[in-house]
Amino acid sequence: MDTSNFMMGKTGSLISSSRTCGQRAHIRQRRQSTKYTATVLSIGLLLVCPGGTSTPPEAIDPLFGVHFDSSSVKFQPLPVEWFNACASLRNEAWDRKMWIFAQSRESEPRYAVIGGYLVKRSGSSIETDKVGAVIRILNGRCDLMGAARDVFDYPPHEIATSKLHELATDAVCRYSQAFGDYRKFIGEMRRQRIATSTIRSAVLRNAILSPPNGCR
Repeated sequence: MDTSNFMMGKTGSLISSSRTCGQRAHIRQRRQSTKYTATVLSIGLLLVCPGGTSTPPEAIDPLFGVHFDSSSVKFQPLPVEWFNACASLRNEAWDRKMWIFAQSRESEPRYAVIGGYLVKRSGSSIETDKVGAVIRILNGRCDLMGAARDVFDYPPHEIATSKLHELATDAVCRYSQAFGDYRKFIGEMRRQRIATSTIRSAVLRNAILSPPNGCR
């Protein structure tokens, strides 16, 4: 089954992608994450992508903010069984076309960084999801942890640091493969003037600066 044709619902207001510092910012982000999760949990029905949608705009990866053409830069579509498990991401008005940008190892709980497009069900409007999300799969259940970058900047206590390292390492490998290789990925970041020094999360920064040998 081509899981790239399955979509998930638009959640409405997404978490702010602000990278402000300090304790107040941390508390505000956690409150926003809680509000985001509560909003998503209230949404309804799993949908299938309608045909005949317009040409999609540039996609944006949810961890580093790299813009890319989804017709040439390919990421793994979110598996259909995860769509089925993630009832909190369903909607009747909007669909989502989503990919996996990072995934933790086989042992549970499994975590994944997802992102992609928002596709309006009535019509052909397509919007870019700029923040994505981190989901957790445990015992067949899917839980929404928050916006992708915010989970790394302000890690929830439910996520072990080791899992964040697994996600960050896997992300660099997936991005390297999607863009052609590690040098091309880093070159694209530089071309778009995305400096590693602007990445708040030390876990993400270190993964980019010291990628595994197999991802270079």
